[in-house]
Order: sequence, then C-alpha cells, then structure tokens
Amino acid sequence: MELELFKEIRTGLSMEDKIRGAVESMEPAIRLKTVMDMVGMGLEAGERLNGFVKEAWELVVKEEWWLAGYGSLEEFRAGCGVSGSVDEAIKMSENTEKKKLAFEAGALRAWGCERLTDVLGNELMPEKASKTFLETLRTLALKVSDGRVAKALLTEVRDGRMGQRGARRERYLQVRDLNTALAKLKGGWKAIQEGSLLEPGPESQQEPESQKEPESPQKEGLQGEPETSSDTETSSETEPNMDTDVESEDVEVETEVKKCKCRNRKATDELVSKVKRSDGLEHKLAALGGTDWKAICHRHMRVIASSLKLKTRKVKRPEFIRRMKEVQDKTVGELWAEEESRRWFRKRGLPAEEADGMGPFKYARVREDGFEFDRAAVWTRYADEGAMEEFFRDGNVVVKGVFDWIVKDLELMGMVDAEFDMYRHHLRELGGVGRLGWCRNMWHSLVQQAIRQDPAAYALNVAARGDRRWQLVSHPYYTRYADVGDSTGFRHIDLNIPELLESGRGANVVQTAVSLDDEWAGGCTVIVPGFHNKIREWWGRVVSRGEATNGRTHRVDRIYNDEDKRRYKDFEGVVCARGDLRMTMGQIIHGSTGRCDRVRRVVFPWLTGVEDDGVNLEMTETCSWEEVSRAHRDMVGIRLEPSGQQHKFGIGRERFGGCVEMRGICALGDALVGCRRWDSREVLMERDSVLGPDDEEAWEYVGRVRSGLKERWKRCFWLMVKAEGLEFGENSYFRSLEGLATVSKIKSVGGVRNGL
Repeated sequence: MELELFKEIRTGLSMEDKIRGAVESMEPAIRLKTVMDMVGMGLEAGERLNGFVKEAWELVVKEEWWLAGYGSLEEFRAGCGVSGSVDEAIKMSENTEKKKLAFEAGALRAWGCERLTDVLGNELMPEKASKTFLETLRTLALKVSDGRVAKALLTEVRDGRMGQRGARRERYLQVRDLNTALAKLKGGWKAIQEGSLLEPGPESQQEPESQKEPESPQKEGLQGEPETSSDTETSSETEPNMDTDVESEDVEVETEVKKCKCRNRKATDELVSKVKRSDGLEHKLAALGGTDWKAICHRHMRVIASSLKLKTRKVKRPEFIRRMKEVQDKTVGELWAEEESRRWFRKRGLPAEEADGMGPFKYARVREDGFEFDRAAVWTRYADEGAMEEFFRDGNVVVKGVFDWIVKDLELMGMVDAEFDMYRHHLRELGGVGRLGWCRNMWHSLVQQAIRQDPAAYALNVAARGDRRWQLVSHPYYTRYADVGDSTGFRHIDLNIPELLESGRGANVVQTAVSLDDEWAGGCTVIVPGFHNKIREWWGRVVSRGEATNGRTHRVDRIYNDEDKRRYKDFEGVVCARGDLRMTMGQIIHGSTGRCDRVRRVVFPWLTGVEDDGVNLEMTETCSWEEVSRAHRDMVGIRLEPSGQQHKFGIGRERFGGCVEMRGICALGDALVGCRRWDSREVLMERDSVLGPDDEEAWEYVGRVRSGLKERWKRCFWLMVKAEGLEFGENSYFRSLEGLATVSKIKSVGGVRNGL
C-alpha cells in the first residue's frame, strides 16, 4: 500500500489530495501506520539520494573527471550550475551521519552494549542502517531496555511481516517493523494479536482470542511472572538470575492483564497513565499523590515502579509497598541522597557520575581546572624583543631564526633540497594549469614532519592565539615550491568573513609559514598590516557596494579597491630569511607577489585548535580531529583545506610511496601530528616544560627534542631514498642521474661532518 501511495504522489497532482484519497477508507490505526511508513520511506530515499550526490561529486573531484570540460576545479564549480546544491546535499549528508552516530549511541546506552548486533544479531540488523531506522530503534530501546525482550519482539514482528501476502521477504529489520513494534507497545499485546494495528495477514484467520484457552504469561514472552492473590503477591522466585541494574522494561508495556487483583482497576489505569504522561522523575513522583499501594496489584505496581526507573525484580510485595510509600513522600534529591533509597533505582535512573565510565578502576584522575601560562614570557623566550607587541599591533610578525637548527645544518639542507626535488619529479600538472608555485603532492615529507613537531614554534602559536588554546594539531597542507617563471600572485583571506563577524569563527586562527630560502621584495608574502582592526568596517563597505560573497575564503583582488587601500593601507611585502617563522592572524588579508624569478620554498605547519571534547576542531564544518589524525597516520592528503573549502585540485587516493613516518621523538610532537591525544599525561608534562616559567628547563627540552628530530630525520632520509626506489623502479627520482648525484653529494657532506 505504501509503495502504491508513493507512486501516486509522484504523478504531479496535489500531494495532499492524493494522500487523503489513498487512505480515506482505512481504519484510523491502519491509516496512521500507512502514512508513517510512507514518511519513513521518503526520509530513507532522501538520505540515499544525498549520499549518492556526495559520493558522486567526490568521485568527480577525486578522479578529476572534470578535466574533460574545464581547466580547473574552480572553473568547474562555477560552470557546472549545481555546485551550490551539491554543497547543500553534502552538508545534509554529513549532518545525517552525525545524527546516525548519536541515535546509535542512544540505543547502545539503553541496551548497555557495544554493538547493535550484540542485541539484534546479524540476522536482524541491516548492514547499512538509515538515520530513520536508527532514530526509531533508539526510541524502541528507550522503551524496552532489556535487549532480549526487544529482540524477541522484533523477531516476531519481522516474522509477521514476512508472512503477509505481497510483503518484502528481507530477513533483516525494516523501519516499518520498528514502527509496528512501537505501535504494539503502545496499543497492547492483545490488540496486536487480534490484528487491529496490522494489515490483515495469516494471523487474522486464526481462532479469535476469546475462543482460545488463555495462554501462560510466560509463553507470551513479554508478560513477566504469573499473578498470585493481591494480598500475598511477590516477584517470581523462578525468574532468570539477571543483573538487577539491567531491568526488563516489559512491565512498561501495558498488556492485557488476565488476572488483575487491583481493588479499583479504573483508578489504577488512570494512575498508570498519569505517571507515564508526566515528564521527568520529579513530576512522576508528584503524580503518585496519596496512593494506597495495598489496593494495587503487584503487576501494576511494577508497571509504575518501572516508569520511575526503580528496580522491580525479586522484591517481595511487603517490601515493594514500603518502598513505594517512601518514594511518594520524598523528593528526587532526597531519594538520590540517601544510600538505601538510591540503591532502589536502576543505573539509568540515576544521574550520571564520573565513576560510571571508570569500569574496574577505583580512583578518578586528578583533573586540572585550567592551564595558565605567561604569554609575554613565552614570546620573550622564543622570539625577538618586541615581537609580541608587533604581532598584536600589525597582525603579523617574522620571528627570526626559529628554524636555524635546520637551515644551518648542511647535511640536513642537502636532504631538504633532495626531498623537494623528488616531489617535484613526481608532481603532475592538472587541468592544463601550471604549478602556480605549489607542490601539491608534498604532504608528509620529512622536513614538514620535523617543522610540525618543533616545540618552540608550537609555543609561539599558543602565545599568539587570542584564546591561548594550547590543544593544537597540524592540519596537513602541501608546500610552496616556486621556480623561475612560476606565476604566484594572489590576494585573499582564509576565513568566511560573515561568520567571523557574527560568531567569531576563526578569530583565533594563526597562520604560520617557514621559509627555506632567502626571500626578496619580489618574492614574498604580502599583507595589509593592522587589517584585523579594520575588517568589520571594511566589510560593511563591501556589503553596501553589493560586492559581498559568502564562501569559506574570499578573493579580494577586486573588492579591495584603490579607495580601500588609501583608507586601510595597501599591501606590504613581508620578507623572510631562510629559517624564519612568519606568523599572521587569520583575519589579515594576505597574498603573494607575482611572477617568481628565483626558487622559493615554504612549509606551512597550520597549527589549528582542538576543541575540549577532543573531537572537533575550532574551524567548525572542517575536518575532525580523527580525520586529521588519520591523514597523518596514513600519510595521505586530507579532503578539506584548513579554511573548510575543498581543494581545487585532486589530492590522490593513496599515500606517496616515498613517505616515511617520523614519530615517537617526543610526546608533544606526537600530539601535534594527531598521534596522541592531548589528555596524555606525558604530553601535558612536556607542555608544562615548553610553556612553563622556567627558561632553562624549556630550552633544555627544546634542544633535546630538536637533537632527536635531527638524528631521526637523517636515518629516515635513507629509508625514504630506498623506499622511493623500490616503489617506482625506473621512474624513481633517486635512480635518475640527478637523484644519484644528489645522494652522492649528501653522502660526501655527511662524511666530512663525521670525519670520514
């Protein structure tokens, strides 16, 4: 019926009229079930379509199929006519995945398991569950917290669906099965058995319930223990020995009680309904009023207690009555505060405690309230005098010689030269567009790994941030390798300006760059000094001129006009010597000089903030910490730039064959490349050393780490040479004449340094 209705809606006629016409002859319960099944189908179809759009678009980008008709990815996005809709579909798909994880987590918590298959088994759990499925499953799990009871119910519903004429024969659960189970819980077991909430099937031909011999509650599977007399009722002593904290919520299913001993059944039903309708434990307790518990049968008392999240198994009736009397006379706070009454509640009925996640561990960790450091002292320790004042005034500073430990080591610089040339050897031009001064295949070179893990550069990044956030991770990015004749000019800002001004997104970002060659006036970064203090005023002028855009980044070649330059300053060159560290606020308009007339190589560490949850990064809607960690671990490119926008060129599917990991030099360095989390005690101790008040301790630590990096780097270089040769054979750079000459030169430098 749902499929026919779905087809009718697609004819283009009035949707409301078609729905009404299709269901007007149905019984109310059947009508509701039919329409809600159709709603579920629509939601699942929408989810699948958004997922298809996301995968298809990413395939076009990753495989560079757009090259068939466009010169660049940016041109393709601008000319294909659907990029905005695709971005929306991708965003919806990603939000859907987040919600699916949340719904699944809710069901897992309710059932107290690690995987849904632990409860449902592979025969019921679909291989790919939709958001609608997981949301409905979570709702069911919250109503029936005993996984065994839930599985029995769902198995019966599934089998009933498969037995219906014309029904789908898939053995795994469908959303309609979950909805049927929920309706079954709401309407009562007997009503479902008689078919009042299901489409007619084989069961409807069976003998009417009224003509059958009453079945044992134990045989029903959802009924609990048999009744005894109202004055002497107790819990069944023959029930399975289950953990009393994992309560079966079958008592919350208001089944047809065949031998109820309540003195006033109508009043009991009203009380049960009132308790269940009340939101929150406080209101549920208030609904109990002055109840005479001796007048209520044991089974209905369990129903009420279960709704209050009280334990119900193996409690004798006199004790049960005593507890219920005390419960109705106390507040939630009093019940949870007293040791005896607190034990009456199931675990899920109590407020969350830190100990809940401690498992077998007895003592909680000592948590620091907040880490404080002296910003000025850190700047003075690692930078020139006045560097901090210059940075906060201009939004930019060049810290001299931070990486002299690299550039003044002739052997290391020989390795740097060889590594850059190796990546250039393997670089493919895309879309008929030149390199534009970028080395887009160089993500995880040894020089990049070393720079990302440098403690002094980390400390300066922390001190430069407005929020002083010390949990940082390097967002992988490729390098600049501009050669003679390369066109390198651009002007932009790597933030969404409307979001920055509205919510502060990206306000604390610090962009860093390490120069490996001496720059010059015609080959350097250009900035508008102090622009962070003028960006709001300037953007208001841009909006008033009708030139505003709303992307993850903004090109300003045209919208930063001559009048703006006179009012807010023109671009100025920032010339760095090799080994210098440039630090620029994310709010500063910046760019690069035009055509290059000599070699210029730059590494971008891109240390970005990690949120306190350890999951998200400060730039919302960009990659997560897990994705960044995975990119470093697998040594591959990452799908989004630090700003959150997609790369204009493909990033490849695999790691480069010449990559060699350089890990384990220090705990802090591992955290900066996502190989350790920031709650590691060893990481925190090293953080304390590099940011703490003791200059001598800090420099001793920095020196020790840099020595370790140099030693490991020189070992890893020769592993890289061997790996690249094995991976690429005759296409290897290090098997070419140029590569062999480079290797020979490095060996000679190393031999001289080692006295050979």
